[in-house]
Parts: sequence; structure tokens; C-alpha cells
Amino acid sequence: MDPTPGRWGPFWTPITPEAGSLFHAGQHVEGVDYWQVSDDADPERLYVHGGQLKEMPPPPAPYLTFNFGTEQWEDQRTQQEYDAYVLAVRGAAEVSKYAFLNALIQGAAFDYADILDLAVGYFPQSVLAALSGWSPAQVLDAQLVWISSTTVRRLDPLVVAVETHMGTDPADTDQLFGVTLYPPPAE
Repeated sequence: MDPTPGRWGPFWTPITPEAGSLFHAGQHVEGVDYWQVSDDADPERLYVHGGQLKEMPPPPAPYLTFNFGTEQWEDQRTQQEYDAYVLAVRGAAEVSKYAFLNALIQGAAFDYADILDLAVGYFPQSVLAALSGWSPAQVLDAQLVWISSTTVRRLDPLVVAVETHMGTDPADTDQLFGVTLYPPPAE
């Protein structure tokens, strides 16, 4: 138990000789060196390398992992982890239908008449063309969802179908929804 809440020990923080291993204040372990650290030092950023107490530099991006051996930040994400991240971020993104329609006007993705049709709940021919592979029941369901909703989700099947049909870059659609993604892992 830390005797000083919010800080690690009053003056000394034990750190093992192995790079990156930390012990909580108050623990005493045989063979552990004790280092004096300033009161403003963040113990989560301290490590020992080459017999010296060091502080990790700030991470250049939140998805990077510090490699204590090389003393460098590294991208250790897999493509599968990145794909799951993209799906989660896009899955959480939504905007008001009003903002969505205004963005379509600004981006000139549809003509004015099509946007008016969308505003009152009709699917114009430009949208129906994207749904040509859907069953009549699926189209009806999509239209009922569109009419009854006040928001538009980034991964709504209707949005994804129109995006794909129009050949829109997913990054452009992301921008419409305010989605900013970290870059994929280096190959």
C-alpha cells in the first residue's frame, strides 16, 4: 500500500535492474537497487537501462509501444488489430441527419433534387441504383429506418452500399462523419 496517495513513496522508488520493471513503493526485494527520483517524476515513465535510471520520452502516437531494449517507440499492431480498431471507430460514428444532408450538399455528392427526396424520406434513383442487389424487403426496411431516424450511422448498410456504388473513398465518408483514423501499421 502506498503510504502517500497520489505519489510513489516519499523520496525513493525501487526499480529492478531489468529494463522496464517497476516495483511499488514500500516493497523491499533482495537485489533491487533504489534510485532517488524527484517528486514530479512520473514513475510509470521511469526505467533502468545500462545501469542508469531513465525516463521514457513522450509517445509520438498513442498506439506505439516503448521497447526498453532499443529505447524506441515501436508500432507493434497487427493488421487484424488495426482492422478491429477501424471497425470500432467507424461503428461508433454518427451524425444528425440534418448534418449528413448538409454535408452531401457541400460535397456535391448528389444533386439538389436527390437531397430533397432524401430529406423527406424518399430514396432517389441514385440511391436505389446502389441497392439493386438488395431484396424488396431489405430496401423497404432501409427506407423505414431512414424515415424514422434522426441520425445517420457511418456503418449503416445504406451508407456503405451507396459509398461502394459511387466509388467513394472510405476516408472521404469518414471525414463526413468526423472520423479520424491513425495510420495503419507499417508493413
